[in-house]
Amino acid sequence: MRRVVRCHWGAVGCVATTLVFAATQASAAIQIAPQRLFFDDQQRSAQVEVFNQSDEVQEYRVLVTDVEADAYGRSELIDPVEPEAGERGHHGADLLRHHPRQMTLQPGESQTVRIMSRVPDEIDPGEYRARFAVRTMPTADGQAFAEEELEDDEVAVDIQALFAMTIPVGILVGDPDGEPEIRGARFEPAEDADGEDSVEITVARNGERGVYGSLEVYRPGEDEPIHERSRAAVSTSMDERILPFSVENHDVAPGDELRVVYRAFEDDEEGFGESGGHVKAERTVTLE
Repeated sequence: MRRVVRCHWGAVGCVATTLVFAATQASAAIQIAPQRLFFDDQQRSAQVEVFNQSDEVQEYRVLVTDVEADAYGRSELIDPVEPEAGERGHHGADLLRHHPRQMTLQPGESQTVRIMSRVPDEIDPGEYRARFAVRTMPTADGQAFAEEELEDDEVAVDIQALFAMTIPVGILVGDPDGEPEIRGARFEPAEDADGEDSVEITVARNGERGVYGSLEVYRPGEDEPIHERSRAAVSTSMDERILPFSVENHDVAPGDELRVVYRAFEDDEEGFGESGGHVKAERTVTLE
C-alpha cells in the first residue's frame, strides 16, 4: 500500500496519523494457512498457502527465522542462529528448508510454499522453535509526485506500509518430555487511578519440550473460575511464562488463596501438546 501525504511545515501529526491508517488497511491484505507447523520423526514436510487478499499486485519475501521470547510471551524474530554442537538451545531455523523464497501474486491469487525439516543425527532430543514469515516488499512504480506540485510551505511524504505475518514452527526430535509446574501468583496493584488491579500466574516448563494447554483460576471451594485462558503455552524459547489477568471485577487481595488448574487442550493442536482436556497440573497458591 502506498500513500502520498501533503503537509504544511510543522504538521508532523498528519504523518503519524497516516502511518496508523496505512498499517490498519494493510493488516488484512495477506493470509497464511495453516496457522502453525509442527514436525517430528514421522512428519518432515508441510505446505503453507499464502493468499494475497489485497486489490493490488504484491511481491512477498518468504523467511524462516529464529525467535526469542520473554517471560510474558513477547517474541522477537532474529536471524537464523548457526549454533555449535551442544549449544543449540531452542533454536531451530537452520533445521528448515523452504521454497520459493520470493513470489509475486495478483489480487486474489495464492501460492504454495513447501517447507521441510532436515535434522542431523547429532542433534539432541528436544523441541526446537522457529518462525515462518511472509512479508511484503517495497514497490518501485516510479515517482509518486513531482516537486512542482508542491507549494513553498508544503512537505510531501511518500509512505509505503510494509508488513508481515508469521506462524510458529515446532521441530520435535526424539521423544522428550515436558510438564507444567505452577510456581505461584502475585498481586499487581493498578499503577494509577485509570488502571486495573491484576494477578500474575507463573507457570514453569520442566523438561526438554514445551508445554501447551489452557489455564483456569478459581477461588478455593468454588466451581466457577474467575479467569480462563484458552492458550497458555510455555514454549522451549522460555523457561517460565507469566500470565497476567485483570481482577477489576473480583475482590482479590494479597494473602488470598487461589486454585490454579493447567489443562491439556480440549482439541488436537496439530502436534502442539496433548489433547483431551485432562488436568496437567493443579495447585492452590497464596497471592504474594
